[in-house]
Amino acid sequence: EFFNGLLDTRALFSCHSRDPAVLHAQSKKPRLPIRPVAFSDSPQVRFVGHPELEANDAFMAPWLDKVAGWIEAGKTPHVYLHTPDNHRAPELAMRFHGLLSERLPGLPVLPALHPAPQMSLLTD
Repeated sequence: EFFNGLLDTRALFSCHSRDPAVLHAQSKKPRLPIRPVAFSDSPQVRFVGHPELEANDAFMAPWLDKVAGWIEAGKTPHVYLHTPDNHRAPELAMRFHGLLSERLPGLPVLPALHPAPQMSLLTD
């Protein structure tokens, strides 16, 4: 799988779960050294996280500093946040954005997450 940017899988590989989604994600993602250097005015970061959102904080901290610095330098970074099965990826994105907003108070707000509507096959 080719990604033109920075790939960080450290949080994913810190997980020792036997959950099939975690094992599948670990089998598909490479372990690469982290080189947080912007090669353009639009650096891209792909962060593949731990399924427990709080467990990602230590791994995201350097990216928060780096992304804040890039924004302050006038760059337009793109950060893609994943969880093993991506079910919690929107929550991880909101967590990252919230932490980034603490460093950059003028950061635009992300749209609110709304649960997908569910239809019931049962009637009263």
